[in-house]
Parts: sequence; structure tokens; C-alpha cells
Amino acid sequence: MWRRLRLYAVVVMAAATTLLTSYIKDSFLRRGKSYRRPAMTSTLFGANHKDREDVMYDFLENFQPKLDPNWELQYESYTRDRDFMPSTCPYGLVHRKNKSRWFESRYIDDIKMFMDKGDIKDESFKKLQSKYLLPFGYKDKNRTAVEEIFSVLPDPLVWRQGRRKCVRCAVVGTGGQLKGSRRGKEIDSHDYVFRLNHALVGSWYVRDVGNKTSFYIFFPESGHVQHVIKSDPILVYIPFKDWDLAWMAGWLIRKKVPPPQCWIDKEPDCRKYGYPGEPKLVRPERLRLAHPDFLRYVFCNYLNATGQRPTTGVFTAFMAVHMCDQVSLYGFGFDPRYPMHYYDQDIFTEPRENDTAHNFGNERALWRILDRENIVRWVRR
Repeated sequence: MWRRLRLYAVVVMAAATTLLTSYIKDSFLRRGKSYRRPAMTSTLFGANHKDREDVMYDFLENFQPKLDPNWELQYESYTRDRDFMPSTCPYGLVHRKNKSRWFESRYIDDIKMFMDKGDIKDESFKKLQSKYLLPFGYKDKNRTAVEEIFSVLPDPLVWRQGRRKCVRCAVVGTGGQLKGSRRGKEIDSHDYVFRLNHALVGSWYVRDVGNKTSFYIFFPESGHVQHVIKSDPILVYIPFKDWDLAWMAGWLIRKKVPPPQCWIDKEPDCRKYGYPGEPKLVRPERLRLAHPDFLRYVFCNYLNATGQRPTTGVFTAFMAVHMCDQVSLYGFGFDPRYPMHYYDQDIFTEPRENDTAHNFGNERALWRILDRENIVRWVRR
């Protein structure tokens, strides 16, 4: 009898703790203010520190440095796209955002999403070099590698050729809840389909995830360009570290990429996943380089700079939010009822905050808020 009562009490306490934690994270993201967090050792600037658990932090104050008092703006500004063209869709995001104070206060419609040759000119690149490390800036980076990349890349004409009206987009993650979902035809019916990382779209998966690909977002270790190349998508590249720039320059110009230092040093984690040696070559005009200010904007404005950086899925989702009028998310938010990915049987276990670059709990809370505020449609099972 007493054993049963004790077991029942433990279960009730665990459930209550989970609900309370979820509520706190949800409220924290909604307010974008202070939040009591455990110690962590990484910042947006790349400098290590150890925060005390008994101190309340305002994340935006913590992660956006104070500017010289002579500067006109209070915070470091984001680069805007001079060619931005607003949507004219009567039921698009431009109208829905006005009904969400939470989203409207964070949203910058003309934020620059992709780099162009203008960003590597003296003043523009000095700004990118001034404060932030990759992927949020080019601090301590030589301009040569970036210039080399743009010697073969054309400027992306995102808005100059006009904007389609009332565009519907699907963003397809790799979550295991897609396995057996039979969402393939629904996904492919959208005007544009965004995919990322290990986007397997072969005959084994097409019924659940479709095979249409309009935009593919990746970095070297996650790239599976060969699986989506038949669709001739726009490839969006996100450099997270120094080697990623050398990798892209090698891919585009020398047609051969250098091995990463961790591969040379025979580090176990690096060799476990291998490295993308000679990827399938693509036409440079189909390639885009993500602008670091867009990545910083997503990190600070929507996740309050928690974790070291967001997942590629978060960047991809907000890219779609800025380019489309209606956005549906598929395969987002890891669900313990299903495998970690739709293409494997791995079980997802929530990592501790200090053991990963991402804060998965806050990202799940973000999807809930965006869905609740009618900014995106979060498709779940």
C-alpha cells in the first residue's frame, strides 16, 4: 500500500515539475526579459564565462554589447536589404503580425538574409568584423576567403525581380514524427519547399516527406546536396566556423575541399561522421551565403540568445517566414514517441544545456508560440 502511494507521489511530482518547467520557458520566451538559468560557458562573442545561478540576466543586454556612446543607435544595428519588397497578400504575414504584440515587437521585415558583393566592401565588412564570431559575424576573419567565394558567386536577386503574391511554403525538418505520416503530397503541393541537413527524399521516404525542394539549407557536415540536386534548388550555405569558409572556397573554385583539422587530428567525433570530401558540384548561380546579421537577428530576437546558436531548422523556418505569406512546419520539435529522424531508428534524449550548442527546450517553446500566434502552422501528430 505505502509502496504504491510513494510511487504515485513520485509520478505526480515529476509531471508537475515538467509542466512547471514548460510554463516557465514559454513565459520567458513570450516576455523576452529576465530568466533564471543554470551556469553556462559560451557566449555570442566566443569568450568563455561562468554565470552564477543566483543572478537574474536580461539576455538581450547580456548578448548584445554596449556601443560607443558616440554611436547613434542604442544597440548594434542589423543590415537591411535596400531592395526589399513588402508583400501585398491580403491574408499574408504583414496582416497577421499586427495581431501579435509578441511577434510584431521582434519582427524586422527588411532584414538582409543573404550576403552580396556589397557586404565585402570596406565599411560593410568592417562592421561584420567588429564584434561577432561566426556564424553571427566575421570577427578576426580575413576578408580574402569571403572575397574568393564572391569572385564566382553572383549577387542574389531576392526582391529585384518582383514578389509573387500569397506564397505558400512548407519547411521540412528531419523529425521522426514524419515517419509514416503520409504528408508527402501535402508538402509538395506548396509553392516552395524548404529542406535542410540530411534531407533524404528517395523512394523510401517520398510518401511521408515528398521530394520537391526549392531551397536547401546546409553546412559542410550536414550537407546532402546529392539527394536534392535533381530539383535544382537554391542552396543556402551557413558557415559556422573558419573551416567552413575554406570548404566553400575549395568547393567553388578548386573543385576540391580541404579536410578539417579535427579529421587530421583523428578526433573520434569528427571521424565518426566523416567529412564531406568532394561534394557534387553545383552551379554557382544557385548558391547563396547566409548573412550573419540575419542569423544574429533570429538568435537574439526570437530565442533571446539562449544556447550557443539555434539549430539549422530555426534559421530555415525564419527564412521562410520572411519570404512567404503562409508557412507550415513539418518534422519540427523532437517527439519522444517517434525516432529522432524519419530516416533512422535513433532515440532522442534531451541533452543537458552545457552538452550541446542548442537549446532544444526553448526551440520547442518557440514553435508553440509561433503556432499559437498564427505566424506559422506547426504540423504535429
